[in-house]
Amino acid sequence: MSAASAKPNVSLILRENVMGGVQSLIHTLIHSRLAEKFEFAVVPPGEAWRQLRRGAPRVFVFEDACAWRRLPELAAFRLGKGRSRIAIQENHYSEHFVRCRVSSLARFHAMLRLSYGLVDRVIAISQAQVEWMRARRLVAPHRLARVHLASPLAPLLALPWKTPARPRVLAAFGRFHPQKGFDVLLDALHRLPRRKVRLLIAGAGPDEASLRARGAGLDDVEFVGSRTDIPAFLAGCDAVVIPSRWEPLGLVCQEAKAAGKPVIAARVDGLTEQAEGSGLLVETENPDALAAAIAQLADMADDTLRAWGERGRTSVRDALETSLKSWEKLFEELAP
Repeated sequence: MSAASAKPNVSLILRENVMGGVQSLIHTLIHSRLAEKFEFAVVPPGEAWRQLRRGAPRVFVFEDACAWRRLPELAAFRLGKGRSRIAIQENHYSEHFVRCRVSSLARFHAMLRLSYGLVDRVIAISQAQVEWMRARRLVAPHRLARVHLASPLAPLLALPWKTPARPRVLAAFGRFHPQKGFDVLLDALHRLPRRKVRLLIAGAGPDEASLRARGAGLDDVEFVGSRTDIPAFLAGCDAVVIPSRWEPLGLVCQEAKAAGKPVIAARVDGLTEQAEGSGLLVETENPDALAAAIAQLADMADDTLRAWGERGRTSVRDALETSLKSWEKLFEELAP
């Protein structure tokens, strides 16, 4: 803590190539009411080292994905931390990530146990992630913390109720990457009769060309490009489809619920707990099951869709304040 400020210092360590969703959440945090209580800094690893060497104790939160190549840096940071405290926010890994992307479980789990063992707290971002870490014994119980994450939801919460269209208008949005499962969604649409639903897909990414090719012949599917105004995009839809292969949390689901939209979501990681009571859950990577869920939603009464939407909106109305309270509690525990 500096002489000029009585506020505890919190440094969020962020590399330039970290995912955009993490950057958005950090921006929300450091510009929240917590800035009155904590002195926040968003820094690259090099600046974090300079802060550590200056000796003033602070809280450091690593936002990077853990990896073998980063273990020496983390170990050196641990040795030099003095009275500072170190945390890892686990934005990246989850049970379904491991199922999809990890070939050697033993090696991967060993890397995580070593990484998590070097810090004072591991921050899980969903209950599903907590349960996965506990089941695999990846982190000591006293080092594990759960923090609720939330986007600024006020513009979405303010959207008026929209009378559902016929055919239903579905929305899907996010990075065009295998994680998001848009290929499964397009395969599901191929299994449905024409004019059953309309689908608007917003986003960009490395898989765009292959997804457009996969959607060839689907007259009811429209790629609308990147959308930064999510409230305006969701205002014109009746439900949101989230077919991800893994999602440690799944902020898209939170945003859909805030907009009052029912969801069809893959039964993976944090999506499972978020979508419960607000729509339909389907097994991941199963286009037949997804097509059946879409058909079911398309035939539902308007009142049923509205009830789901209202239930979802109610569940996230206080999400941002809940998030800030959980961050505040954690920083108070860690503050040197």
